[in-house]
Amino acid sequence: MEHMLSINWPEMTDSQQWAVVLACFMMVFDILAGFLGACIRHDVSSTKMREGIGHKCLELVFIAISYILGAGLAHVSGMNISVPSTEVVCGYIVVMELASVIENVGKSWPEFSGTQLYGYFRKIVGDDK
Repeated sequence: MEHMLSINWPEMTDSQQWAVVLACFMMVFDILAGFLGACIRHDVSSTKMREGIGHKCLELVFIAISYILGAGLAHVSGMNISVPSTEVVCGYIVVMELASVIENVGKSWPEFSGTQLYGYFRKIVGDDK
C-alpha cells in the first residue's frame, strides 16, 4: 500500500495543457453567451444556470478522467487499452461548446441567425438546421 502513495503522475504535455485551457475558455464563453442571451430575452433562470454550471463541472470531470486513464493505463502491465486522450476529449468539448455558443447567440439575436456567417458556423459544428 505504501507504494501507491508514491505515485508520480506525469506532467501534462504542452498539447494537453493547451487543449484543457481551450476547452475551459469555450465553457466560459458558453456560460457567458447563455447568460447574456437570457438577459436579452428577459428569461434569466437560476435553475438553468445551476444546470449549466453542473454540466460544465461534469465536463471537467470527464477531462480529468481522460487524463488519469491515459496516464494510469500506460503503467498497468499487460494492458494494451487505448483510451481517448485528453486532446480528443477536449477537442470534442470545444466543438460541443462552440455549437452551444452559436445556438445561444442565434436564440438571442434573430437577425444574426439569418446570416451566412451563422449558417457557416452551423455547418462547421455539424448542425445545419
